[in-house]
Formats: sequence, C-alpha cells, structure tokens
Amino acid sequence: MVIHSARLTIRSVREDDWRNLQHIWCDFEHSEYGQYDVPHPLEDDEVREVTKRLAEYGLSFAVCLTRHQDFMIGHVDFHREKDALDIGYCFDSAYHRQGYAKEGIMALIRLFSMVGIHRFTAGTGMANTPSVNLLQSLGFKQVGSEKVTFYKDAGGRDIYFEGGLFELHTEVPAHAE
Repeated sequence: MVIHSARLTIRSVREDDWRNLQHIWCDFEHSEYGQYDVPHPLEDDEVREVTKRLAEYGLSFAVCLTRHQDFMIGHVDFHREKDALDIGYCFDSAYHRQGYAKEGIMALIRLFSMVGIHRFTAGTGMANTPSVNLLQSLGFKQVGSEKVTFYKDAGGRDIYFEGGLFELHTEVPAHAE
C-alpha cells in the first residue's frame, strides 16, 4: 500500500528497509528521549529480523520524502487493540520540527478512519514534550497515566517515569440517504 500527502510518500515497510530503521533507531537511542521507549534492537541481524516481522505484519509504514521514496525519515506502526489501533512512531531527528510526523500520522489516521477505524490510542513519556505536543496537535486527549520502566540504573534498580495514555476518536462519516 502506498499513500501520498503534500510532501510525503507513505508505504508499507519492506524487508530491505532494515538499514533505514537501524539508522532511525540508533538516532533515537542516543537522543534525550530514548529513555522513554522500549529499547530498539541495533545489531544488524536483530534489526533484519524485526524488520522482516514488521513487513509481514502489515501495519508498519515507512514515511519517506516524496522525492526519495526509498529513504525513510521515520516510521509509524499500528497495533490492534479491541476496538482501536495503538500508534507508535519514530522519526530521524534531522527531520524533527518540520511537520513530517504530523503529516504522516494524520494521513494514516485518515486512511484507517475511511475503512471504519475511529478510535486510536498512543502512549508516550510525559517528559517527552515533543511527542506529547505532536499527539495533542493531532487531536489526541490524555486519558490517563502510568508508571513505566524500560531501563535499570547502575545498581540494577528500575528507572521509572510517568507515561501518558492518549486517545483520539475520529468522526464517523454521515451516510448519504
């Protein structure tokens, strides 16, 4: 599947995208916000295997600049829940603060809304203000919070942070009579 927005081409993740994903994940892991997400694999073999699973899963999308459709600037993944899709995303920091994440995620939400999915969820660290701001700009509302841990300190103790739980309900289109 391929969709286009004003500046982006959004397509399903392919197995050969593994180097792009590895670059994005390495960039994120070394950012100040990497502590607020599950650690990504970074070794070649692990990244290849995860990329293969994402490609087979069918709900993982490569976000590319229209003029460079083989170079990912980010990816958006959806995970099925009971009556919703949970959104996860990660973008190369060289493309932050330019509206690409919002544009790509919005295009995917519109697509899924057209096929009958009208509830979306997302989680992020509350201290990850760019992610919180992105979700809010997309219309997500915070519906809860939780203590989350992905890492341990030097003494082996869990490092906790406040995670925000967000939800978006899209409108159900009126049926023509």
